[in-house]
Amino acid sequence: GVWLIFRDAHGRLKVLIAGGLDLGEGRFSRRIPVGGGAEFTAAYAAFNTVAENLERLLAEVRLREANLNVTLRSIGDAVLVTDAEGRVTLMNPVAEALTGWPERDARRQPVETVFHIINQDTRQRVQSPVEIVLREGKVVGLANHTVLVARDGVERPIADSGAPIRAHPDSSVDGVVLVFRDQSEEYRMTRALKESEELYSSLVRSSPVGIFRLDHRGDIVYFNDVLKTLAGVNAGAGIEHWHSAVHRDDLEHFVTGLRNARREGREFMDAVRYAHSAQGELWVQLHLVPLFDAGGRVGGFVGTATDITAETMRAAEFDSQMKAVNRAQAVIEFALDGTILTANENFLRTVGYSLEEIKGKHH
Repeated sequence: GVWLIFRDAHGRLKVLIAGGLDLGEGRFSRRIPVGGGAEFTAAYAAFNTVAENLERLLAEVRLREANLNVTLRSIGDAVLVTDAEGRVTLMNPVAEALTGWPERDARRQPVETVFHIINQDTRQRVQSPVEIVLREGKVVGLANHTVLVARDGVERPIADSGAPIRAHPDSSVDGVVLVFRDQSEEYRMTRALKESEELYSSLVRSSPVGIFRLDHRGDIVYFNDVLKTLAGVNAGAGIEHWHSAVHRDDLEHFVTGLRNARREGREFMDAVRYAHSAQGELWVQLHLVPLFDAGGRVGGFVGTATDITAETMRAAEFDSQMKAVNRAQAVIEFALDGTILTANENFLRTVGYSLEEIKGKHH
């Protein structure tokens, strides 16, 4: 009888041992039918409870891993994860594309092998931020002008940051999450903007006309050397001071026109005399175009100032000559069909008619 009891107990213990081995190997779905006395019934029930809890926890972990994997692979930036030894454990597709390393080839590789970065100017290798994070345990970022050299040798300017992975806030660093992005387009746009600004600046400096900008108060915020030569303008001068260069006989008309243009949001042109230029009195053609802010209000003007003194003098001389001709000769003007358009006083006195009597008549 004792032998039978011993054999039965031994068999049930083997069942428990086999179940324990299954749990140790991760087969948490294992269950033991309950029965065989109070002691074994309780032991089997406890085993089944442990197995059920482990199976549930494993399912939760796998779900979290799946969610994390989906999240990492949907992020627009490149993401690379390492363990505490700085070896790659995970990469998203963006990281694979930028480094040229498929995740299957990169796993367990030292991060320096996969994430090869150099200084753009010196061409020297840059210390990996992963090394700094593992050593100092804090978030770090890359310095400017850092270039990522891909597996195939393609170089891309990048920006990145590395953050430590910890199981608990006070625990040691278990790994690093490295997030980086390609800055090639940003660099291209920055270069294009710089080149555009340099071109604009060169054009403004070499322009034969004065170029200036007024803010919403009418104060000068920019001017080139030509305008300075024409009017002796100083940066930051108020609208009243700036306009003091305008001849007093032209000032009121000009200021009124500018204010109306600002109120109505339209372009404004006027020819004025500058009274205190080093070259004496100059005639200047001003053309101002409104600049609008985000709210659609006039935020200032950009304008040009062209020296038209020579043209104005030639026009005045021609006008004087024509007046002299009119005074000395009898002059009549016809249309193409032979009808009279106008005549000067000398002609009218000679023929003894008034302009009203001959205008529109055939000669």
